[in-house]
Amino acid sequence: MKRIFHPYQIWEDFNSGMWRTVSGKDRDQYLDLAIEFTGNAEIYGAAMLLVIEQWPITCEHNLTDLNQNRKAWIGHAATCLAIGAPEDITRKAWHALNLEQQEAANLKAKEAIQLWEERHERKNNPICEEMGAAGISKRDTGFSAADLRSFWQSSFLPENLHGDTQE
Repeated sequence: MKRIFHPYQIWEDFNSGMWRTVSGKDRDQYLDLAIEFTGNAEIYGAAMLLVIEQWPITCEHNLTDLNQNRKAWIGHAATCLAIGAPEDITRKAWHALNLEQQEAANLKAKEAIQLWEERHERKNNPICEEMGAAGISKRDTGFSAADLRSFWQSSFLPENLHGDTQE
């Protein structure tokens, strides 16, 4: 796979606050939320699939980099997209999960990356494009980013964390 670069100013993860700094009480609340979110492999995996749908530029930049931990990246991106938590909080939340939760999350990340790779290959291979996507399933989770964010915000986010709080 050919490595593709894009300037950070157009990355969807950057523009969604994945690399921002959160501190104080907000940080503690995001951490608790991120632990719960990342510990639920089904919801976490659905958010990973949304990342590959809704963040094409940042996916291309990050998922063509075979020298980085792509499973970690897509997990961090999913947490940012779904609940607004920056990647350093997701990284910390990961260490609070038990081995079974980590394995389930890694499996979902692997599936999302494989799907992205299939689509990327078809997009960049004219022969595959002409043949279409026969035999390759579209893994529709039934969730949208708004559905996930609304669910998690209404169920778990304290009032002061609703929206895009930045410090």
